[in-house]
Amino acid sequence: MARVVVFDQIGGPEVLKIVDLPVTEPGDDEVRIRVHAIGINRADVMVRSGVYAWLPAFPQARLGIEATGVVDAVGAAVTDLKIGDDVLVVAVPHMDVDGVYAEYVNLPASTVIRRPAHIDAVGGAALWIVYAAAYGSLIEKASMRAGDHLLVTAASSAVGLAAIQVANQIGAVPIAVTVHATKRDSLLAQERPTSSSLTTRTSSRPPRPSRTVGALTSCSTPSPGPACPTGPEPSETVEPSW
Repeated sequence: MARVVVFDQIGGPEVLKIVDLPVTEPGDDEVRIRVHAIGINRADVMVRSGVYAWLPAFPQARLGIEATGVVDAVGAAVTDLKIGDDVLVVAVPHMDVDGVYAEYVNLPASTVIRRPAHIDAVGGAALWIVYAAAYGSLIEKASMRAGDHLLVTAASSAVGLAAIQVANQIGAVPIAVTVHATKRDSLLAQERPTSSSLTTRTSSRPPRPSRTVGALTSCSTPSPGPACPTGPEPSETVEPSW
């Protein structure tokens, strides 16, 4: 038996529960993975909350589209992976059926690749979705090229950081926008010296002058009045404590 996170109704985190399910043999074109770490993505939260593009299939719907682990068994038709390989999951076609919030999971071999040795299990579990989103939208859709200037809003989010790195990789110039000035230095660490980091809210201590940083104070908080909006936080990884 293996422990699996499931849910039987739409709702908040409280609808999630852990159940014991049989560990089954992989199909001919599948591999079975002993999960080491999982990525928690916004899509997971949206599916659980019932606001995704499709509704989960109940009962015992599952969650999770990113994970790392070790190949535990291989199907008869699988030739490019073997038992003992360290792998990461690059795409789960049906999260609510094959979600990776589990000790063991069977997945098509086509959705699994070997994990590069320089990427640890935790880092690998939060890698694929954000970088696929950044690369796919910027390179494949927008055809970003060297010398282009890229304005990255919510730049301290996981996809924002990935977008900055993709831009740097091809020689584009990222301009990072974040709500809090306290995040400026960490963003500049992601960027090239010729890039800029903009903030949309001033902190209690004004930013230090810098040749590469411009402060954009377009958000104010009059009293009384609503506070400036906060940006999304980076995605997380979790090592299950099974």
